[in-house]
Formats: sequence, structure tokens, C-alpha cells
Amino acid sequence: MKIGYKLLLLRKRNNYSQEFIAENVGVSQSTYSRLESDKSILKGYLLKRFCDFYNIPPSYFLSDTENIIPKDQEALNKKLQEKERLIHQLEEEIGDLMNEVNILKSKLFTET
Repeated sequence: MKIGYKLLLLRKRNNYSQEFIAENVGVSQSTYSRLESDKSILKGYLLKRFCDFYNIPPSYFLSDTENIIPKDQEALNKKLQEKERLIHQLEEEIGDLMNEVNILKSKLFTET
């Protein structure tokens, strides 16, 4: 698979415009368009910029596959699990607080 097509896939999967990508990697929109259409060769410094921007390894562009594996997938999974744990913990605390509020409300209404 050609590098330009891989750039196109990345851009489309992320719902970005050519202008947005060009601005974020530091090239003109016309330069980016030429890269995406394989009319220009992707130089090493730009390869690094694209890898940094999309958080993907250079091997994505250099291999024949289209699989995208973020460099920090394991770290991202751990962060996601921690956030899910915190959300669950907060949901439990909210439930406990709601029970306390209901108990206080019932006491208030029975005392009046």
C-alpha cells in the first residue's frame, strides 16, 4: 500500500481536512495534497511529524499493511481502565449520597 493512500486513510478515519493536517505538520495544503496523491515523496522529517501527530510508529508507513497501532496502546488501556474504575467509584458514592438524602428527607417529613 502506498504512503499517500495511508495518509489519506489516516486523515479520513480521523475526519480531518487536508488543511488541518497540513497546518498541524507544518506544510502547505498543496504540499500535503501532493503527498497524499503520491506526487511527492515523504521525506524523513515529515514522516516523523506525521508519526508524532497521529501517535503511530514509522513502520505503519513503511510496511505493506494498513494496521494502525498506537505506540502507547498499553498505557492508553491502563489509563482507560483507571478512569472506568474512578467513574464506577464515583457512581457508588453518588448512590450512597442519594440514599442519605432520601433518609434525611424522610426524617424531615416525619418530624413535621
